[in-house]
Amino acid sequence: MNFIWDIVLQAGEQGMDKADLLFQQAEEFSPYCEQAFACINQDRLDGTAVEINALYRFSHIFQELLHPELLARPENRNLIQCVASFFDVVVHLLSEIDLKHGLTKREYFVRQLRAELLNGIYGRKAAAAVAIMDRNLQFCLANELLTQIQIGTSLRVFRRAVRTAFTGSLIYQSNYNGKELLLYLGEKETKEKAQIIQFLLDLFLPLGFSARLFWEVHFGIIGVDAVMQTDAIALF
Repeated sequence: MNFIWDIVLQAGEQGMDKADLLFQQAEEFSPYCEQAFACINQDRLDGTAVEINALYRFSHIFQELLHPELLARPENRNLIQCVASFFDVVVHLLSEIDLKHGLTKREYFVRQLRAELLNGIYGRKAAAAVAIMDRNLQFCLANELLTQIQIGTSLRVFRRAVRTAFTGSLIYQSNYNGKELLLYLGEKETKEKAQIIQFLLDLFLPLGFSARLFWEVHFGIIGVDAVMQTDAIALF
């Protein structure tokens, strides 16, 4: 991590809210780096307080504000906390500008859709399901949602969404009813995973189709030995 955008992304990877980060101007720093960690190769954040060298790229903004003589004057002593808060706010703003550099139109829409899902625009149940997903899955499913908005509902988008959330899943189409899908998820059923698959069914399953779920145990298929094991066949 060298730049503030690196730090913000790493905070997200560690499950931290970027709004909780507190940026501070370091007293000791290298003039050749924006980060001011004790170890130059540090790749994880130790807490929400982050010291940086804001003069590395933003001296034109901060050089007067951070001048050592400014706050050393007796008449400015009461401004110390104000300056620290202003510094934190401005660095947060600069980090957002950094993160949006090179952002494509599609990436922007995907981020907007993720925010709408989390904010309940698609319903409370959808928001609750998305909230328990990891950040990467949230973005992947928001991307599939954007595709669906652009081209309409389709089994292809539904299959991709399910395979993204449940990587070991298999999806079959019934021979007896072309509108019925058989979903083998290959995972132990939990409350959280049940929420996620219900979210996928509600948002991506095309109208007119139905789905039957099989969690850990696969249903039997004649002629396929791997799914015809004794005591390991789901009946339906």
